[in-house]
Amino acid sequence: MSGSARGSLAQRCPVRLGSLSWAISIRVFCSAYPNPPLILRETSAYVGLMPTNFLRRIGGVLTGSKTRAPKRPDGPRWVLITAGRVSIRAELLETKTADRIWAQLPIYSTVETWGASIHFETPVETGRDTTAKAISTRGDICFWTEDDRVIIVYGPTPIAKAAELRLPKPCNVWAKTRDDVSLLRSVTPGEKVSMTVV
Repeated sequence: MSGSARGSLAQRCPVRLGSLSWAISIRVFCSAYPNPPLILRETSAYVGLMPTNFLRRIGGVLTGSKTRAPKRPDGPRWVLITAGRVSIRAELLETKTADRIWAQLPIYSTVETWGASIHFETPVETGRDTTAKAISTRGDICFWTEDDRVIIVYGPTPIAKAAELRLPKPCNVWAKTRDDVSLLRSVTPGEKVSMTVV
C-alpha cells in the first residue's frame, strides 16, 4: 500500500488505542479490505463482546484465585458479593457451576448493568445445567454461561414483559440470597465488584 493510500485510510478509519473505538475502526478496515493483516482479522473478532470481556482478551483486567481453592466447609458454602457499597450474602447450591465458582474464589471484576440487573465477568467457564432458566426468581444468583458472567436480576430488564425478571439467556442458578437485592439499584457501571468466601 502506498504512502498516500495509507494516509487516506488513516483519515477514513482512525485507530485510537486505549478505547473501544479503535476496535470498531478495525472492524471497518477488515470489512473494507479483503486481505487485512492477520492481527487485525483476529482483533476484529472481539468486537461485540461486553467491554470487560474485550479488555480481558486484549490485556486482562479480570482476576480470580491463583492459589488453591478455598477449603470446603462441613456445612453450607457462603459467599459475600460486594458491588460498590452494596454487599449481599449468598448460599451456594450443590451444582457443578457452584463448585467451579467456589474453586476460583476470590473473584474481582467490574460491574455492568442491564436494566434492573447487574452482571460481571468471571474466569469461570461451564455449560448450562438443569437449573438453567430464562426468568429469574427474586434472590437467584445466576451464571450466564455464554458470557462467563454472574448476573443478578432485581427488577424488569429490557426484554422483560411486565414485571418479570427475565434473563438475557437461560442462566444457571448457582446460589440463593435472602438479602434485599433491590439495593443493587444504587450500583453504577464501572464500580468494582468482588466475590469472597464468608
